Amino acid sequence: MRQETIENLAILLNFLRSYEILSEVKPTNFHLNGKGFIHFHDEADGL
Repeated sequence: MRQETIENLAILLNFLRSYEILSEVKPTNFHLNGKGFIHFHDEADGL
């Protein structure tokens, strides 16, 4: 994921990171109880 996109998501990512129950297994990829919960990626027409 482009750094610019990560910076645009900073507020949301920090909010998700504040929950101890969520684990960030890769940048912008969060798991809940060991299973995929939410992730973000770039597309040609946006996020």
